[in-house]
Amino acid sequence: MTIPGVMQPWTRRILVVDDDPPTRVMLHDSLELLGYFVDAVPGVDEARFALGTGAYAAVVIDVNLPDGSGMDLIKTARLTQVHGARVVVVTGHAEDVFRRRAELLGADAFIAKPFTPEDVLNACDLRAQTGA
Repeated sequence: MTIPGVMQPWTRRILVVDDDPPTRVMLHDSLELLGYFVDAVPGVDEARFALGTGAYAAVVIDVNLPDGSGMDLIKTARLTQVHGARVVVVTGHAEDVFRRRAELLGADAFIAKPFTPEDVLNACDLRAQTGA
């Protein structure tokens, strides 16, 4: 479990941004069971705060959020995560236009829903970095 206010080694930290509680909890719990420190937030405002105050190895962003677009968070992640966090976009919209836009904004990977925690972990490409 991640303890608020305690910095974890950034190479083991993942930020999950998804407004759907079951998806957010599933990713949080599954990734923590695999040994990662996970911060999971439901929206753009909370994600911006987390990105501004912590370092992450990966940021997993849902496209459709109630308080803004997850696409806007790609740029924020690129500006705040100076060590090059992997940015993974997840969405229920698998159309090429979403994929191309995410790539143009700087996303490293794009996953269409439904997905598994393993899909997300593979897209985050952290195993080689951390020895997981």
